[in-house]
Amino acid sequence: MVGLVRRLAETDAQALRCLRLEGLRTTPAAFLSSYEEEADRAPEWFRTFARGTDRNASFGAFEGGSLIGMAGFVAGERLKERHRGTLVGVYVRPGFRGRGLGRQLVQAVIAHAAGKVAVLQATVGAANTSARELYAGLGFVRYGTEPKAMCVEGRFLDNDLLQLDLSHRPP
Repeated sequence: MVGLVRRLAETDAQALRCLRLEGLRTTPAAFLSSYEEEADRAPEWFRTFARGTDRNASFGAFEGGSLIGMAGFVAGERLKERHRGTLVGVYVRPGFRGRGLGRQLVQAVIAHAAGKVAVLQATVGAANTSARELYAGLGFVRYGTEPKAMCVEGRFLDNDLLQLDLSHRPP
């Protein structure tokens, strides 16, 4: 079934690792992490990321039991930043794009973040029109651009900085 979106569990760690590495390898400009850095991570890192915490969480989109999309939420940990969280690692396999799965995944993160943080932040490649439009359609606003935020294959890329005010949303 396309469109089943749920919170990931520790048992999803291997599928999450495979999908994340696929995304890092095939669309390196979409992530701040690199394939080389994450390919060497211990399996425990992926189990911990999939499991999340009471505040942090990962979500997956599934078709017939296979993980085809992902998105994560990381809450600020320092006392002065606990009101903020970050949308991370949004990726949908190319063959499943255009079906609203990215939107469903981001909506799952927003629903999880509401009541936990007042502001949900995201970073998106300034040239990534489809992702910028998705986020804008969900209420994110751009508050700046970070020039030369990444260097991918010798090219400098800018990132747009986005945020969604959750302070008035019920948990």
